[in-house]
Amino acid sequence: MAIRDEMRAFIKEIEQTAVENVKIHGDHVPMVFGKVGDELRHYVIVPAPNMDTGLAIKNIAEMLAMEGAEWIVVVGSFYMRMFEDEEEAKRYMQNYKYGSLGEDSESEEILLITGFSIIGDKELVAYKVKEDVDGRKLEKTDLGKNAEAFSRFNPFEQLL
Repeated sequence: MAIRDEMRAFIKEIEQTAVENVKIHGDHVPMVFGKVGDELRHYVIVPAPNMDTGLAIKNIAEMLAMEGAEWIVVVGSFYMRMFEDEEEAKRYMQNYKYGSLGEDSESEEILLITGFSIIGDKELVAYKVKEDVDGRKLEKTDLGKNAEAFSRFNPFEQLL
């Protein structure tokens, strides 16, 4: 199976599991998967106070790339604030402190699945997570321009 097809098939498979995890458990801890040779490696990131989860994800993904991964997939629940333009985002980030998005009334909880392949493919699947009296509901969404923030990161960049 081609790298692109194998990564997309894995994303589709993990997507169903991740959606169910959020419905049952309330969120999805960040996980990083990498296909190295015939082995599927996976790392669970248990967030701790004052821990930069994004940096942990980046470091693990880059480690997998250096170990010869063909593709890397990141899954997790995160808070995200949608911005209309880059200037608005820059103004917000001037006062941003790690972890403050969870307390920001304009941020939204999302389930995010991102995939990167050594041949340059990037995949992004996102769900908005809403809570009501019946529990958590997930709505597949297009992040629009906000998706650019996730496409800037490429764990294979140092190898290209």
